[in-house]
Amino acid sequence: MSYSVTEAVKAIKSGEITSEALVESCLRRIDLRESSVQAWKCIDTDLALSQARNLDTKEKTGALHGVPIGIKDIVDTDNLPTAYGSPIYSGHQPKVNAECIKRLKAAGAVILGKTVTTEFAYLSPGKTRNPHNIEHTPGGSSSGSAAAVADFHVPLALGTQTAGSIIRPASYCGVVGFKPTFNSFSFEGIHPFAPSFDTLGGFARSVADIVLLRSALGGDETGIESQQPDKIAILWGPYWDQAESTTQVLFEKLPEVVRSAGLAVEKIGLPSVFKDINVAHRKVMLGECVQNFDKLHAEHKVDFSKELIENYEYGLTLSEEEIEDARTLIKKCKKEIALVFSSYDLILTPASPGKAPKGLGSTGDSVFSRIWTAMGLPCISLPFPQEDNELPLGVQLAGAFGADRKLLAYALWFEELLMR
Repeated sequence: MSYSVTEAVKAIKSGEITSEALVESCLRRIDLRESSVQAWKCIDTDLALSQARNLDTKEKTGALHGVPIGIKDIVDTDNLPTAYGSPIYSGHQPKVNAECIKRLKAAGAVILGKTVTTEFAYLSPGKTRNPHNIEHTPGGSSSGSAAAVADFHVPLALGTQTAGSIIRPASYCGVVGFKPTFNSFSFEGIHPFAPSFDTLGGFARSVADIVLLRSALGGDETGIESQQPDKIAILWGPYWDQAESTTQVLFEKLPEVVRSAGLAVEKIGLPSVFKDINVAHRKVMLGECVQNFDKLHAEHKVDFSKELIENYEYGLTLSEEEIEDARTLIKKCKKEIALVFSSYDLILTPASPGKAPKGLGSTGDSVFSRIWTAMGLPCISLPFPQEDNELPLGVQLAGAFGADRKLLAYALWFEELLMR
């Protein structure tokens, strides 16, 4: 059963299918594909089916009633182990659910299992492969969640983003990935990396499915409908020189796609202050990493990956003045981007430098995501139609701070436009 979330909720509420049948279908798909894709850290089949059977006996009122969901393995679950992608926490069993898990359960979701994350949701890759070509990375850090949704293991999965950990894997795996405005959803019970940027979001196969997830996690429950924006900008900076040829070709096509809907579109750049925003983001992020990991580094450095050690130790070299200067630059960029959004409803930008790189030793480059994460802005990656058998590639839509409802309404419209 390849139901989307929206389809599954309707089918379960109408009695067309049961939650148990849907969960069984997902488990069969996982049995068939997991040896290749390796998206999951752990699944308790009996527990998942028990949840589904219980929900089938209850009134079907929740936004996600009976829908199975994958949970990134940095999110605490009281009945499934949570290892945070690190051998340090192998077998660790939290006693309390994260706040987002409580909300998902209240919305009727079935917690199917824990998806693979990179180490502490940072750089060192896990075992997951890109389902479109297992010789290529699925991206990260939310690698298992993106791959599980892309390969029809589950219709929905949680992810987090501190740099590019939702948008990039969504682009590489060809699914919809949503990072809301910073601090939209509670991060309680989720392992922190850099609290100034850590953001909870998720993956699905349509924007309408993301709307349901947002509702379950605490977003505005009133309906969000497709809305055509008035003014669209395509951003060609400040890191355009790092876009690969496939991305450049896609963005040469985008103005024609937008104009086909009768809309004007403008290519824009950003003020010079933005050229250093990714550097500033990294400094603040790693400065906070040092604060969060000092005890673990002291006691378990031998179990840290090479990438984490190198970046932690770079964080140690940063002075308080350097970190504060980086925060100041980000604040200036926030003021400048607010002016841009006073002229445009929506900004289109690459979701990744190109298609998923070959090899599993890296999760790819987050250059086109850091800028929006640094400013805490909402963004969503939508798959751009590709030729058959080609690796996916996404388009990132960015909205103004706090304008998540508008961004999702525009994304519904843009998704329809891409499907014409």
